[in-house]
Amino acid sequence: MIEELTLDAIELPAGDKAILSLQLPAEFIIVFEPVTHSAQFIDVKGRANARAPGAHPWSTITCGAPHRHHGDAPGQIRLSLENRTNGRVLPSIWIANDAMHNFIGKRRAF
Repeated sequence: MIEELTLDAIELPAGDKAILSLQLPAEFIIVFEPVTHSAQFIDVKGRANARAPGAHPWSTITCGAPHRHHGDAPGQIRLSLENRTNGRVLPSIWIANDAMHNFIGKRRAF
């Protein structure tokens, strides 16, 4: 189930940057970083991006910065991740749909 909900995940050392190329579905996407507990949201709506082959829109997400809500259309995107903390971060990109809510809803309370 986790593999179906995860679009990508990466480890970034302090001060490091990475660029991910992703195919965004028309779903609500969460970029979650469990070390700092930060999250950013991408509400992917509308029709697929009509771009020339090889043309990708860019989005930048900074780990350790306040969360922001982004919007984009379905299709190919290049996501730039930047770690501005003093430690490593582990950002991952999740599809937040009914399957995810059902999965996390089955955990035991503590």
